[in-house]
Amino acid sequence: MNSIQENIRGMKYAGSWYESDPDLLRTFLTKSLADAELRGSVSDYSMAKTGACLAMLPHAGLVYSARGIADFFANIPVKTKNIILVAPSHYVHIHPDLLTTADFTSAETPLVNLKVMPLHDLLPGRVVHIDRKALELEHALEMFLPFCANLQLQSHRKIHVGLCLISQVTSGKVLDLLSEAILEAVGDEQVMNGETLIIASSDFTHYGKRFGYTPFDATASGVREIEDQVLMHDRDYAEMFAEGNIRELLAMQERDQPTICGYAPGLLISNIAKQLNLTGKITNQYTSNSITGPSLDFVSYCSILWR
Repeated sequence: MNSIQENIRGMKYAGSWYESDPDLLRTFLTKSLADAELRGSVSDYSMAKTGACLAMLPHAGLVYSARGIADFFANIPVKTKNIILVAPSHYVHIHPDLLTTADFTSAETPLVNLKVMPLHDLLPGRVVHIDRKALELEHALEMFLPFCANLQLQSHRKIHVGLCLISQVTSGKVLDLLSEAILEAVGDEQVMNGETLIIASSDFTHYGKRFGYTPFDATASGVREIEDQVLMHDRDYAEMFAEGNIRELLAMQERDQPTICGYAPGLLISNIAKQLNLTGKITNQYTSNSITGPSLDFVSYCSILWR
C-alpha cells in the first residue's frame, strides 16, 4: 500500500518564545482572545466574522505579540479553512521578488499538528523559491501556529496553513505579479468569502542603540516622549499600508530605510487588499515597553485588518 511521506515542520520556539505545555498555552491563548473581544477591536466592522479578512500582525515572542495577533483571531470569519502566512526571513538570505516556501505537509504545535497547504505546487514556478531551512528557522511564521491550532480545536474544523517568506520587493510591477499569483492559486472567491485568509507577519520600528536606530533621541526628553514619536512615525506607515498607498511606501522604503522587518510582506498583503477593494483599519498599536516597562531599546507593534 502506498503512503504519503510526511514532511513535518517541527516546533523550534516552543518553551522559549511561547508556552510548550499544551494546557498553559491554551490558557494563555484563551485569555488573549478574551482580552481582544473586550477591546472590541473590530466591532464596528459590519462584516465581522464573515467575508474577507486580511491582516498585518506582529510576530515577536507571544508575550509581546499575542495582543496584536489576537485582534485577528478573535474575529475569524466563520468559513475559514485556510490561513496563508507571509513572513520575512530573519535567519537565511532569500532571493528578492520571489515567494520562498517548502514542501512541508504538516506543522507541529503543542496543541495539534496542522496540515500545510502545498504552496510550492499551487503557485506558478516563476514566483517560487524553495528553501526548507529558511522556513524551519523562521519565528515570524511560528508565532501564528499556536493560534491556528487553537482555532482548529475550538472550531472543530481542519485549518490548513500556507507558509511562505519574502524579504524584499523591488517594484510595484513585481508586487502586482506576486499578488496575482497568490490570488490565482487560492482563488479570489475563497479570499472574498473568508475561506482563505492572508496574514503579513511584521513588527514595526525597532528602536534604540541595540537596533542601531535612534533618530529621536536628540529631540526627546525621555523614554515616553521617544515612544510617542515612534508610535506617530509608525502610524503614518500603518495608515499607508491600510490605504494601499504602494507607490509612496516603496519610495519611503528606499529613502528612509525603516526598521519595519516585515515591510515586504506588508506591501504584498496591502497590494492584494487593494486589488480586492478591501478597506484597511489599524486596530491596535503598542510597544514592548507596555509589557516590560520603560526602556530606550524597544519594539513597536501594530495590527492592521482589511475587510
